Order: sequence, then structure tokens, then C-alpha cells
Amino acid sequence: MSFQDKLKATKKELSETKIWKSNYNPPIFVLLRKLGLNIRPFHYSTFPVNFFSSSIWCGLGFGLT
Repeated sequence: MSFQDKLKATKKELSETKIWKSNYNPPIFVLLRKLGLNIRPFHYSTFPVNFFSSSIWCGLGFGLT
């Protein structure tokens, strides 16, 4: 099963729940996928990946203000 097939299946599964589309498919992920990066949705990533990616965004946000 290719990444695109898995991504379609996860989007279908998450859209059937009450999760907002912007939460399971944020605009930054859409942009990064169009640039060719294969990024999993947050709901299917491991804890360390979610922790470090969130830390980077928060660090940049606090560092720039």
C-alpha cells in the first residue's frame, strides 16, 4: 500500500469522526505534502515525533516574539 493510499484511508477515517478538517489536515501539512514530503497526520505519528515537532513550532513562535 503506497503512502497516498494510506493517507486517503486516514483522511476518510478522521473525516468520519467529529474532528475538524483543519485539525487533522492542517494547512502547513498540505503545503509540505505538495512539496513532496510524506508527513503522517498527528493522530498517527509517534509521541516523540509529535513532541519534537510541537517543540520546534513553539520555540520558533516564542523566539520570534
